[in-house]
Amino acid sequence: MDDILSSLKSFLRSKIKIPSTTWKFDSNKKQPTEVQAAQRAIEQPSVASPSNDQEIERKIRAGFREYNKGQELPMEKYIPLLLQATKRYDIFKKYPYLIPAVSLNETSGGKNYTNLKNPVSWGARIKDVYQPQSPEQAIEDMMTAVGGDPNRGAGFDPETAANRMRTAEYYRKFRESGDLKDFSETFEPATNNPEYYQNLINFIQMFERQ
Repeated sequence: MDDILSSLKSFLRSKIKIPSTTWKFDSNKKQPTEVQAAQRAIEQPSVASPSNDQEIERKIRAGFREYNKGQELPMEKYIPLLLQATKRYDIFKKYPYLIPAVSLNETSGGKNYTNLKNPVSWGARIKDVYQPQSPEQAIEDMMTAVGGDPNRGAGFDPETAANRMRTAEYYRKFRESGDLKDFSETFEPATNNPEYYQNLINFIQMFERQ
């Protein structure tokens, strides 16, 4: 009997692999920062549907009102255009509150800016070159460039067409990675404004929690 039991134990040991080590917490391994955790929390792709459109619209409007202590902001009149971005481009389906957050970061939602036709400060660093004819154009140009659709529309002169194509290329990395850090470093690098990325995250979270 002992010989049988011994043979059975040997057979089982040969068939069952027992790990020689156990998992341990590596205190030296870099852990996610609060900003990284916050970004993961808002990286939830949206699904285009009438009910979801209504919810996104409600959150954008409520976020603007929270920011402005219950009062209407100029950017609210462009909410229908902001919703178009979430329908046309995957990156805005992923981040439906990105442009509203940029508008708060840049112009307090259209309250404070020098160019009354540019509430998102699109192309502000080349102000002598980029002169939008309306707030709608500035928002649309931002949508198409970040969304990767520089040819949308018609009748562009060669220089304008080249500028649109070049600007869209700047945001290719962001479209491919889906990392808000890549957007922030292109739109407003940390070397210019070290707090920009964190502020952007904070505003997106404000819209998200409405």
